[in-house]
Amino acid sequence: MDLGGAEAYGLAVTEDAVWAVPYQAGAIVKVDPSSATVASRIALAGQPASLLSAAGALWVAAYGGHLYRVDAASGSVSADVAGIGEICCDLSFGGGLIWALNPSGTLLGVDPATAAIVRRHPVPINRNAHSNVVYAGDSVWVASDGSPMQRVDPKTGKVTAVEVGGGVPFLVQGGRLWGADPGAVWALDPATGKVAQRIVLTNSAEVMALAVDGGTLWAGIRHPGRVGAVLRIDLSTGQVLAELRDITVPARIELGHGSVWVTDSGSNLLYRLAR
Repeated sequence: MDLGGAEAYGLAVTEDAVWAVPYQAGAIVKVDPSSATVASRIALAGQPASLLSAAGALWVAAYGGHLYRVDAASGSVSADVAGIGEICCDLSFGGGLIWALNPSGTLLGVDPATAAIVRRHPVPINRNAHSNVVYAGDSVWVASDGSPMQRVDPKTGKVTAVEVGGGVPFLVQGGRLWGADPGAVWALDPATGKVAQRIVLTNSAEVMALAVDGGTLWAGIRHPGRVGAVLRIDLSTGQVLAELRDITVPARIELGHGSVWVTDSGSNLLYRLAR
């Protein structure tokens, strides 16, 4: 599906739609999953990049210092969080708050009801590297490529370093925090802080997106030479069951409406794959 813009980036799934970000278009796009067509567009100031469906709304992080709360049913913007500053990565939800990461090294917790920042915690990250934030197991997990994983107490801001062997967190699924470094995907038990599973990726130079679907792992990677691929992996064996190389830069992967959805930031396309 052609989304417009130049790069397809952020992605979220709601009960009746798939939402995607055509970066450079200054908008988010609603896709009808039954017809796989663009149903509507919502124009937003700044450069929308990341999407999250949580707490009864769509949350859109946009370069230019915006975090929007959008009513998915009406398409109206109900809030633009004041003082949010730049946001460098994905958004997460947990403990009643929306969590965002400012590249200056500040973890921000936003009350979804009031759209006000109620937590500000300093965290050690590398603003020049890929960073991410995920809420899992009553903690907020923050990391940059090449830096230790940080477990942050959402109330006090206390930071504890946890050894995962490198990489950043991507999502929480099945009671585990899933993340990756360039050559492997790992699953961490948030209760113990120990890595419970590690899957080595052959000939991988970068992992950009993950999704877990029961016993299947979907991984958006780049091979050396900047060759993009989406891998379908058996979680029990680590075996690659299928590889798709049509997608140049698989930026985000989401599951929903019986399909796997992938945005390609090497183009303006949204792909729908069979599960």
